[in-house]
Amino acid sequence: MSFICYMSRNITVSTIIIFMGINGYLATTKKGLLYMFGFFLFITLFYTYLFSIDLKRGATGLEGFLYKVKIAPAEIFDSEINIEDHSDLWDHWRAYEAQKAFEQIYDTPIFSGLFIGKGTGSLVDLEFVAPLNEEGMQYITVLHNGYSYITFKAGIIGLIMFLLFLLILYMQAYIKSSHDKIIIINYFLSSIAIYYMFTTLIVSGAYNPRDFVGIIIGGLLAIINYHYKINKTLDA
Repeated sequence: MSFICYMSRNITVSTIIIFMGINGYLATTKKGLLYMFGFFLFITLFYTYLFSIDLKRGATGLEGFLYKVKIAPAEIFDSEINIEDHSDLWDHWRAYEAQKAFEQIYDTPIFSGLFIGKGTGSLVDLEFVAPLNEEGMQYITVLHNGYSYITFKAGIIGLIMFLLFLLILYMQAYIKSSHDKIIIINYFLSSIAIYYMFTTLIVSGAYNPRDFVGIIIGGLLAIINYHYKINKTLDA
């Protein structure tokens, strides 16, 4: 409830994802598919309602939160901006910087950047001096959209490896165990994969410098490994 009352789109959706995941509702079982269908139906009806009402930009409290939720799809996918209009700029910023990253990845010999990226130190040219600090910035190294960020830095190969990592985490939900604690941990790891699929789209996901979920993953995997070692010793 504390997370949800923080009125953050990212935290609210992430909390719902983790809750559904720990309970096994994100696995492709009959129950899981039913819950996922219900969730997507709720989202569809919710957005239908949001687009039927007038929400003011800059509003505070619940109205401000609902406005940010309403513009979330456009913020991610609509890259058309007016750089002179700061309200329009910020409402579409994530999509704009992602578009520039994808455009500039081809600026490499024989399009090698498309496959291996432009390197970890490469900078995205925004093509104008954006008011990101007091001096303004035209070249940035970190992007909000983690998928464009990974592709720009490490190419399609890096993106595929990242998606495989998420797939391996997600498949933990299908590993059978006779111990309830291990089942919950596997569900938790699976939900983290879905969480990263979502957060990578808007806040760089695992590549966010302030992200701490990687530590949780390491701890959960260590618990599973310890459990298997104990069981192996007892069986011996």
